[in-house]
Amino acid sequence: MGFTPHGESNIRVYYLFVRVLIRNLTDEFLDRDGHWTNDELEARDFRSTVEGAQYCREHIDERLTLVLKFGDPKFEFQMQYSRKESL
Repeated sequence: MGFTPHGESNIRVYYLFVRVLIRNLTDEFLDRDGHWTNDELEARDFRSTVEGAQYCREHIDERLTLVLKFGDPKFEFQMQYSRKESL
């Protein structure tokens, strides 16, 4: 489910597994080579949302979505990202 218990009898520590992906307007994911793919398993997994947003700002000139994927699809979280034009 995305959570893994770890610890001793009365103390539990949970590790949360999340993937940070970039998706475009046609629901394709950015892959490790900088191309677009329909296969989520081939998508590049960023270490953090900050790293994903920074990649968008430096490399891509379109509206994108940063997607946080947990073990259960009902907990997917999306953040819209668009590069603002300078005046």
